[in-house]
Amino acid sequence: GGDPRVRLTFCAAAVGSCELAGMPYRPVTLERQLQQAAARAVASESMVRVDHPRRELLVGQAIFAHQREFTQWYQRRYQSEEPALLNVLLAMANESDRRRLNDATGYRVKMLPFDRALNSQAPTLVDAGS
Repeated sequence: GGDPRVRLTFCAAAVGSCELAGMPYRPVTLERQLQQAAARAVASESMVRVDHPRRELLVGQAIFAHQREFTQWYQRRYQSEEPALLNVLLAMANESDRRRLNDATGYRVKMLPFDRALNSQAPTLVDAGS
């Protein structure tokens, strides 16, 4: 349906990939699950990192390669004109990550190198009812 957050649900079992959800995606809870997947991605150092000394916002491949889709989604959802990728990340982030990202205003956006190391983390189990 044109929602690029779906890209943040794919897991390639690599550190540079998004985290695998702990439960199946369901129509009844899909919006909440997509928001949770997006918040997990923004919170992950392998997907979004701020480099203050270089004044850079480093973004993982799953987001960086599809910036246009993410900014168009943000435009449709928030009736905004030409948002920066930072605005998109802020909209997807939880409160603590919003505070962290606000410090990156005006930073140059660059792609994080993809870390192909195997991801040994177990998935986080999320209660769909919450």
